[in-house]
Amino acid sequence: MYSCADLYLAYNSEQRKMRCECYSVVVRNEAQEKKYKGTLKGFILKHRGRCNRDITVTCDMGSEVDGIIEDLVDNGLTYGDDFTVFDIWGDLLAASFGKEELVEGHAIETGVKWLKGQYFKGGYYVCYVEG
Repeated sequence: MYSCADLYLAYNSEQRKMRCECYSVVVRNEAQEKKYKGTLKGFILKHRGRCNRDITVTCDMGSEVDGIIEDLVDNGLTYGDDFTVFDIWGDLLAASFGKEELVEGHAIETGVKWLKGQYFKGGYYVCYVEG
């Protein structure tokens, strides 16, 4: 648990699922604590976002995602191992053009073994997978 006085957990580990919107960057908190200058608190203060005990999700309409990714890489975090990126709009657009109906519980491929994704209540949600 992170005990910064001005940093709060948006969701506790029991709630695990966190909503992703637009372009989303998902970062493992453990990697931020070990590698990111300023740790988790520094990342949140710089890039906003929501966190639970395991991951931090930062959503943007697209203009700042490249800067967030560059910042993570500059701080020694590795794409795939420490963070990943989603284009939620692109996925939803592709599904609508393909006339594919997204149903509750539909699994979303995250591309990383430490993160599970699911379509739920009209949105994309992710949760950390241990091990």
